[in-house]
Amino acid sequence: MKEIGIRKVLGASLTNLAVLLSANFIRLALVAIGIAYPLSWWAMTKWLQGFVYRTEIDWKTFVLAGLIVMVVTLATVSIQAVKTALLNPVKNLKAE
Repeated sequence: MKEIGIRKVLGASLTNLAVLLSANFIRLALVAIGIAYPLSWWAMTKWLQGFVYRTEIDWKTFVLAGLIVMVVTLATVSIQAVKTALLNPVKNLKAE
């Protein structure tokens, strides 16, 4: 809160603050996707081998899941960033 207040007092725009806050979360989501894709593909392949009638795992499923994760991450972080950026920075800086 204090960092955002200082940046806002120094002239950062709402867009700059939203990008600043969301960049770290996007990186974390990408790392999580990078770890989860191979593990889930391996687990699903092993599980499906036990069935007589098998289906192939399509790469489109993973892409769709990744897009959903990124949209939810961006929406959540952007909403919180906008709420924080619209607060009065003087009150935040006085409180600390």
